[in-house]
Amino acid sequence: MKSCSKCKKSSPIEELFIPLKSKEFYCPECFSEVITKKGKQAWLTWILGLTVCIWGAITYPDDKFFYLGVTFFSWGVVNFISITIHELVHYLFTKLLGGYCPRVSFGEGGLIYSFHSKHTIWELRASPSLGITYVAFPTHLQQGWRYLVVLASAGLVNLSIAVSAFLLVYFEAIKGLHSLIAVFIIVFGVVNLLLFFSAFWPRVIRAGQSTDGAQILEILKKNDAFFDKLHMGYQLNIADALISRGEYATLITFIESCKDYENSPLHCSCLEYAYIQLGKLDIALEYSNRSIELLETHDKDCLPLGSSVEALKAIFLNNLAFALYLMNSEDSERMVNAANFAYQNIPWNDAIISTWASIQIEYGDLSKGISLLEKLVSKKREIDDKCSAQNYASLAIGYRKANKLDEMNKAKAKSIALDPHCILLERI
Repeated sequence: MKSCSKCKKSSPIEELFIPLKSKEFYCPECFSEVITKKGKQAWLTWILGLTVCIWGAITYPDDKFFYLGVTFFSWGVVNFISITIHELVHYLFTKLLGGYCPRVSFGEGGLIYSFHSKHTIWELRASPSLGITYVAFPTHLQQGWRYLVVLASAGLVNLSIAVSAFLLVYFEAIKGLHSLIAVFIIVFGVVNLLLFFSAFWPRVIRAGQSTDGAQILEILKKNDAFFDKLHMGYQLNIADALISRGEYATLITFIESCKDYENSPLHCSCLEYAYIQLGKLDIALEYSNRSIELLETHDKDCLPLGSSVEALKAIFLNNLAFALYLMNSEDSERMVNAANFAYQNIPWNDAIISTWASIQIEYGDLSKGISLLEKLVSKKREIDDKCSAQNYASLAIGYRKANKLDEMNKAKAKSIALDPHCILLERI
């Protein structure tokens, strides 16, 4: 049993915790909060420090101290620019080869800004330490060489930028330029060279994430199992983007177009979620039961790389509990046991907290359920409007049961504002 260093919540699924320092481990939600805070502090330090040092270098051009400061404070900014170029190259080559990028993230941690283009969700996140581009190719274009080109291209562009910068220095092409420009060119070259080595060094970054180099090696080994799981992961990336957009009918069409989707627990789970949001609860329950059955039957053989069987079991049981809750199932024991298992194993997950709190309001501790939902809706998390509306509707149900009518009306109004067709409104 391991505990989060910040929120102190514990779980027997130790691989879910993310190390940040030698003796500090965080649940995914707290990890995101910690690196978001550190990222904002880093940006503030870099911008202020860089501004002061640039001013000093211009005002006192002979003082080398300010140039050293520009070198130091520009490092983080240049690193973020280089990561942005890296991810854009992944995106460009994917599109040129006929694929899709359902999501492109510049940075990690808390979301600062996002927008949707035709096939892509673009995200700017608080911490500039990492970038992620989700790649997917249609079935008829899923050849290994396409993935190799996409994976290798970004690092090679970083290398070419580094070489170009060093050539400018070597041939003294920067001799006539202002010293500040020369400093930026040198820093740009060094950062891009390090980024090239970082991208191609075969290693696991954290659970479920590995470098471009690690994935290239697996493809070159012609590891069929790896390649199959790679395809599955990319399909689920598209599903994740469709869920984020709220395009549930499109999600169902896409999942049903995937080869052998009925034998994949994650594909079935996506269908279950879509049918819940569309109000087709009988079909949702069928897919929920099937996803759990497939997970228990096939174990890791049917999962993408880096997946935790126990974590997915908790998520699937939570989905089952939520489907039973929406259907007013008479099998309340199964519902409560499923939700309790999920909450005991992943007590920080917003969806699991929401389900557990809603079931507590109906079948357990009313005050505990209200307290959990109040904390949940007060957090500034990346939850879509439909889920937020369900949280407020469940909270309104709790207030009604507690005879807090003013609070009930306020929560109900917020639920309606977020989603006028929320499936829980009729229960209030």
